[in-house]
Amino acid sequence: MKEYYFYSNNKTNGPVSYGQLVELADAKTPVWCEGMDDWKPIENIPELASDMGIKYVPEIRAESTINKTTINIPLNSSRTSSNVNINLEDENKLKHNSYLVLSILSIIFSIKPIGAIGLLFSILTMSCNKHKDYKHAKVYSVIALVSFIINLMIFLINNGI
Repeated sequence: MKEYYFYSNNKTNGPVSYGQLVELADAKTPVWCEGMDDWKPIENIPELASDMGIKYVPEIRAESTINKTTINIPLNSSRTSSNVNINLEDENKLKHNSYLVLSILSIIFSIKPIGAIGLLFSILTMSCNKHKDYKHAKVYSVIALVSFIINLMIFLINNGI
């Protein structure tokens, strides 16, 4: 016989039997039992929702550590569900270009301070990529690229091109 745990009144309760769970929990109550990967509200567990007269609500959740979404799809008239794994591109987990070479070229051929700013942000981008801080790496990468573009424009203007 399965033993269930449920979260209520800011604490974990259980183990309780199925009969006790039906009496103590509602649709939004998070529940866990052996064999489940994670806590879920009863409305997201087809077997429990159906037996308790609660409308089953398929769960859609993104798992940040493995970059995919699991969608529970109920099968026709059965009480089981099937997991469909869909890989999603998450742009916040992509490494960003540091534009290091462009920054060094900016220092050599044009205005030194602007090139130095580009170099600084190129190094910061590489550091953020190394530490998997992709959100900041993206910002620093854009700043490094913009400083190169500004330097290139000034270079072209000064040389009459």
